[in-house]
Amino acid sequence: MPTQVRKIKLKVKPLYYVGGHPFRVILTNNIMEDKGRIGEVDYKTITIKIAPHTVESQKTKALIHEFIHVVNQIYNLEKLKESDVMQISEGLNQIFSQMNIELDWTDIKEEK
Repeated sequence: MPTQVRKIKLKVKPLYYVGGHPFRVILTNNIMEDKGRIGEVDYKTITIKIAPHTVESQKTKALIHEFIHVVNQIYNLEKLKESDVMQISEGLNQIFSQMNIELDWTDIKEEK
């Protein structure tokens, strides 16, 4: 009899501090989706924006991806190219999936 795999839910918080900077996380369609993006960082408003009507695994990958950009920017690494960030976020997303980790977005507001 196969064992039932239990999903681990990690709650996405609306605010994270990186390098002392308070980054808000929001769900919004107000991103550059015309370029195929489902997430972006707005450094002026210190906000990580994720498209709300996206498959859960893609939202997870987008959040990881944007946090990698934040760390790269805040800690002046700036050595990571976009292709590096994409590969790292995809790898971490696959690891989360294999660990049965899912993100819980219930505390994140959808904004216009």
